[in-house]
Amino acid sequence: MAAEFTPVQAVDALVPAITLLGFGAASALISRGARLSPIVGYLIVGLLIGPHGLHLIQESQATHLLAELGVVFLLFDIGMHVSLRELKESRRDMLGLAPLHLLMTGLVSSAALWMIGIDWAIALAVGLSLGLSSTAVVARILTERAQNSCPIGRTATHVLIFQDIVAIFLMIYATSLGGAETGASGLAGMVSTQMLGGADLPIVASLGLSIVQAGLAFAAAVLAGKYLIDPIFRTLAIIRNEEAFTAFTLLFVLAAACATAMTGLSLTLGAFLAGLAISGTPFRHEVQTEMAPFRSLLLSFFFISVGLSIDLPALWRNLPLVLTAAMGLLIVKTTLGFAAARINKWSIPGAVQMAFLLAQGSEFTLVVLSLGAVVTGVPGPLMSSVVAAVALSLALAPAWAGLGARLSRELVRRAQSAPADAKTTASALG
Repeated sequence: MAAEFTPVQAVDALVPAITLLGFGAASALISRGARLSPIVGYLIVGLLIGPHGLHLIQESQATHLLAELGVVFLLFDIGMHVSLRELKESRRDMLGLAPLHLLMTGLVSSAALWMIGIDWAIALAVGLSLGLSSTAVVARILTERAQNSCPIGRTATHVLIFQDIVAIFLMIYATSLGGAETGASGLAGMVSTQMLGGADLPIVASLGLSIVQAGLAFAAAVLAGKYLIDPIFRTLAIIRNEEAFTAFTLLFVLAAACATAMTGLSLTLGAFLAGLAISGTPFRHEVQTEMAPFRSLLLSFFFISVGLSIDLPALWRNLPLVLTAAMGLLIVKTTLGFAAARINKWSIPGAVQMAFLLAQGSEFTLVVLSLGAVVTGVPGPLMSSVVAAVALSLALAPAWAGLGARLSRELVRRAQSAPADAKTTASALG
């Protein structure tokens, strides 16, 4: 006879979800009124209701599952924004500014973490994640300023798409660190253990095999989109069954996530590939509209769960470090972003505006910091400080981008007034 699911067990399972829903909704409303990034609001809520705040909720299997699903739907949404046609059209930015910007900012951050004693492999994962910019925040800034279709907006979008793709492989890399440290489970672990020796080689083998698996999965996603997903969506569109359309989309996302997890890769890679498969179909925008509520709701759970894990007393003790780290992140990324734009032949005003726009941290940094190997390899106080610094940079991003725009306009004004001043001086001398 099957074990009975008692009312007490039902309450224990539902209370965390109800708590996250209630405080998440309140945070979204307050953040919008205060013109803050919702991500910052969710992190603050997690701090307030967590074990170091009001003790209203504890980390549990339920909160971890909801948080993982949030990341799954984030990656699914990003996959739908990646179009092979758009990648071809934006290859100048994809092969020039985007990789240079990420390498310059990410490697400097990695070097800084390595110099303070973090293992090089983990420092590389966290440092490169700090080189990423926030897709959600930058997209909102561009929309509010009607810059989506101007050169700055188009190039920034191309850079963000490149970073989102790199973030997928960065998560594969960070996950492989955990596999190497725990004995490297699965096929990757067997290959690395039997064929290679030394402390660092298992990581290399695990990462290499993971990248091969990911490449095969990418090819499978493209074929699935063309020969499986598109015909099914066309059939559902003909019979006009909205419930079946939504149900099939959810089934496809979760099935793809489970499939990649079963092969030794991550749930999130499967979700990204599901989005990539749908991005090549005519139903891309319809699916985005259908899935937007799921993505926003579950993603709020992830950011609140990150707030739950922050040690508030340690954060308060390290407040000067957090403020310094946040401003240092903005200043360093702005400086290096400006250099990357100038190397790619951007004008000084345009390079300034681009650098300030992309200077904040990324939601992917918070994802990477939540992975097992990174949690183990980064000391707790430093972890809390980095999370808080990234959150603060997200909160400051609109004002920082506004500062860059004003500085850019001032540079343009001075450049335009310089020839007039020169003519006036020449006529006076003549």
